Amino acid sequence: MSKNYTVFFILLFSFSIMGGYALKNSVEYAVTAGYGFGMVFMLAAVYFQTKKSVEKKNS
Repeated sequence: MSKNYTVFFILLFSFSIMGGYALKNSVEYAVTAGYGFGMVFMLAAVYFQTKKSVEKKNS
């Protein structure tokens, strides 16, 4: 069974941005933190997708 980490990290990306907006009235920099975590998760998704593409190309 192949694990698809790309979809997992894209979901974390969207949840972190939504969480940042949900907490914007209670935490001062929640939106900024949400976007920051979102960017990290998006970079992780790109990394795993690139890794998967290279492995598929080499086999």
